Amino acid sequence: MRPSISHDPASTFGHFSENGKVFDITTPRPPRPWNNYLWNREYVALCSQLAQGESFSQDPMGRRIPLVSVRMCFIYDPANESCWSANGLPDPDANTGFRCRHRMGDSLIESTRNGIESSLRIFVPEAGRQEVWTLTLKNPGESDRSLSVMPMVDTLMDGPEKPQAYFMSSGYFLKELETAVVQRRVDFEGADPFAYNYLLSNLPVDGYDTAQSPLFGTGTWQRPDAVFQGKLTHSDAEMEKPLLALSIPVLVPAGQSVTLQIVTGTALSQDEIAEVKSQYADDLSVEQAHGKMSDSIRKLLKGPVFKTPIPELDDFATCWLPRQISLGARWARVRHNGYRDLIQDIGAMVFWNPGDAFIHLKRTLAFQHADGHAPRTWLDGKIQDKDFSDNHVWIAYTVHNLIMETGDLSLLDVEIPFNDGSSASLYEHVKRAVDYLWEDRAQYGLCKIRSGDWNDCMNLTGPQGKGVSIWLSQAWVLANQQFAELAQVSGKGADADLAVERGEEMIRNLNEHGWDGRYYLRAFTDEGAPIGSHKNTEGTLYLNTQTWAVLSGSASPERRLAVLEESERELESDIGILSVKKAYSRFDPTVGNMSHKKPGVQENGGVYLHTCTFKLIADCMLKRAEAVEKLLLNLLPFAKHPKFPRDGEPYVFCNGYYAIEGSSRYGKSGQSWGTGTAGWFHTALLNHVYGLKPEWAGLRVDPCLPPSWKECAVTRSFRGTVYDVSYLRQGPGTACRVEADGKELPDGLLPLSSGQRISVTVVVG
Repeated sequence: MRPSISHDPASTFGHFSENGKVFDITTPRPPRPWNNYLWNREYVALCSQLAQGESFSQDPMGRRIPLVSVRMCFIYDPANESCWSANGLPDPDANTGFRCRHRMGDSLIESTRNGIESSLRIFVPEAGRQEVWTLTLKNPGESDRSLSVMPMVDTLMDGPEKPQAYFMSSGYFLKELETAVVQRRVDFEGADPFAYNYLLSNLPVDGYDTAQSPLFGTGTWQRPDAVFQGKLTHSDAEMEKPLLALSIPVLVPAGQSVTLQIVTGTALSQDEIAEVKSQYADDLSVEQAHGKMSDSIRKLLKGPVFKTPIPELDDFATCWLPRQISLGARWARVRHNGYRDLIQDIGAMVFWNPGDAFIHLKRTLAFQHADGHAPRTWLDGKIQDKDFSDNHVWIAYTVHNLIMETGDLSLLDVEIPFNDGSSASLYEHVKRAVDYLWEDRAQYGLCKIRSGDWNDCMNLTGPQGKGVSIWLSQAWVLANQQFAELAQVSGKGADADLAVERGEEMIRNLNEHGWDGRYYLRAFTDEGAPIGSHKNTEGTLYLNTQTWAVLSGSASPERRLAVLEESERELESDIGILSVKKAYSRFDPTVGNMSHKKPGVQENGGVYLHTCTFKLIADCMLKRAEAVEKLLLNLLPFAKHPKFPRDGEPYVFCNGYYAIEGSSRYGKSGQSWGTGTAGWFHTALLNHVYGLKPEWAGLRVDPCLPPSWKECAVTRSFRGTVYDVSYLRQGPGTACRVEADGKELPDGLLPLSSGQRISVTVVVG
């Protein structure tokens, strides 16, 4: 029987289209803003179904220049003194035929108001610090329409509006370029010393504003007085809240359409503004830029094509999941350049685009310290360590993925700098990271937790350098195993032997000191007290250390199944598996910020999806097919829940579902797009559910399919060979028989034939 999954609430508010490449939002009022991210290497923009969201530019050291916090594109008709907007505000319900199409690289908002059909497309070009709005107005009537188009943005160059605040920028109009500009002194690579936020169009302009107060009058962003009176005020901004607004006269003949281009961005000189205006001077130039951007994204996202019994999963996993991962590989979680976030998403990208992943990897590794440890982030021109202990443990994971995927040992010899200007081979970057963690140990020979590991919010467990992390020690076991394999295939036998010896010692330490009788502890504090023990009053069992006991192989075979079953008994809820049992109800000074959060929020007992993806892999490793199916369906953002309809974007993962008892947010989605869930889910689906596992010898098939999946398929490229893999279930078990072009493969290792296409059949059960 087909799994019971439908769009809920997406069936009401939107759906996938064009083979998953598009998500159509059919109402301006979904349960909350449903966002799209648009970006290149210098600029990132958030765009909701009503075109709202922030944007900013960033230089290589994380210095940022904010630009947009509000986007509006008003249309004024002087004939009847009516005013509305092409992005659906201020009165979304007054627009008929509304549709927002979030696509790979742009968002298109279509609606009809006052007899004018509008189409507003927003995209970020392949390069540059700007976004481009293409507005098309169609007049289906029998009379010409003379309209005024008024685009405007709230620039955050001076920060948000605050009463009685000083604003240090200057706003004015460049007559020769017909461009509204806000200028301020900034600290940004290439700025000498000013930067400019600007708004321009390819059509003539008859009005502008750069000061908020004259434009607004007593109105707001959705109803500025000057706009609704049909004429901007030509204001310059001095020591006041700035903005960028233009007025563009447009004649739309009866039965015809008119298109205009609007560009807003950040420049480091007025000459750069002139270049941008020239670059986007006509429709053909803009369409060429849009096509170049689209082609680049298409090449980047050319990964596995999934075919499951669930069409929504096919669209989600084939199209939007790689798109979400590619945001993480370039922009981390957007808030800052999180090292661990980048390196994990790069590690997932490796399996479908190793070339681009290696480019991102080299950029990220250049921020690693020469002693092997890695910082938490870089921002505002500074490398910020923040005393976290896990950033470097992911380096071995990502590099191991890269080498197993490509089979190219020469990559390990590539010289990559450290953040002090010295450099070493890629192999040495891995070795120093693993060695650093081995040396950075304390109680019981386990890895120090310092001011947080994967869980940032355990910031008070080990700031004195005495507390240790069971989870990080488990993660080190896996990283050390991966390093040992890299050493072995590279002919560095002494390194491999030492790694094996160290790994055996760490596993002994974990099982002697980290075992609580039925499951694994989470940590020991600076004072030596256990966290995640049945002896604790709160926080008595953590999911992560149970799943990583399996992922790392640090648990004995008889314990591996036991810890997963214990986790399910203690942590299952009606909205999914919780991150911790007995969430902290009050501040715990031995834990830290995690206990500041309400019970049921994120790491503090919420359904935190990043932890769930680790469990999905662990379930696959132990061939727990029914558990795999249950968890798979609980994770998916578009899955129907009988009691708690999800409110987040159905096309990307959020970071979790709230489990706050008695709250209106119970079962609701957390922050979308910025989560490690995407990368780990893609890896879980491809490498473990479908079971296509890259090894040094090749690609091995070892699936763990949900029991209800009678048939499924995937097309996957690997080392120049394309595999069309079809799965057929013939029984209830998990054993499988593998054939490649009709020849049975007893060990499940697929043949390599670069440039060829191989048909693979996997019979399960």
